[in-house]
Amino acid sequence: MQKEKEQKEFDNSGKKPALIWYSLAVILVISFSILPAPDYFNPWDSSIKLIDSATAVPNEDLRTEMIKVGGKELLALIDKYPYHAKLHTLVGYYFFMNGEMDSVIRHQTKAIELVSGGGDNSIEKPARDLLTNATINKGLYYLALGDTVSAFKLYASSVRLAPDQLLINRNLAGFYLNRNKTDAALFHYYAALRSDNQDIESMLGLGRCYYFKGIPDSVSHYANMILTQNPSNTDAQNLLDLIKK
Repeated sequence: MQKEKEQKEFDNSGKKPALIWYSLAVILVISFSILPAPDYFNPWDSSIKLIDSATAVPNEDLRTEMIKVGGKELLALIDKYPYHAKLHTLVGYYFFMNGEMDSVIRHQTKAIELVSGGGDNSIEKPARDLLTNATINKGLYYLALGDTVSAFKLYASSVRLAPDQLLINRNLAGFYLNRNKTDAALFHYYAALRSDNQDIESMLGLGRCYYFKGIPDSVSHYANMILTQNPSNTDAQNLLDLIKK
């Protein structure tokens, strides 16, 4: 009962969406550098160049028009070449610039499916990165509405396409931990930590999982790993205090 009480306290007493304490990253912009290297003599790439160059235009009306024109060209191309993975990635970038996260997710999903198993990392990696950005943004939208069910379904769907993405795994782990599914939470925290073995939030999640599983040595291990990086981390110190009680 005590541990159940403490686990609920980790959830900010229900005053905020369940994952706020997992330090969800709000990703509002995405660098064009994640996209495949463009050949600007290629009309496919000239369209995305127009969209990308619009980001440096101070005049809002002109910027909007440049994005609109470039997007229209890309959408016409995707109608002609619906099975070209790179085009789906570029179209997704256009929709990201417009804030249309559902469309971003749909096109990056298609891009990943088209190249899956083919070894073309020049397309698959940027598609997964863009999928991650869109998933996190859309997930935050659901959480702001208090719709944790839709947020969970979104993360669970995206992680199948981007199993190595830190943010998706870490936040999916948070959902599982908040529902007392510590084994599933451990699986995704470890996946997140494989993406970045210095990620403090993932270490903290692992420490919490092991606290609720009653394995104090593992709690101590991850708490001390955090404190080695950041000696003033109060969350890690709190975990150590819990296992001393």
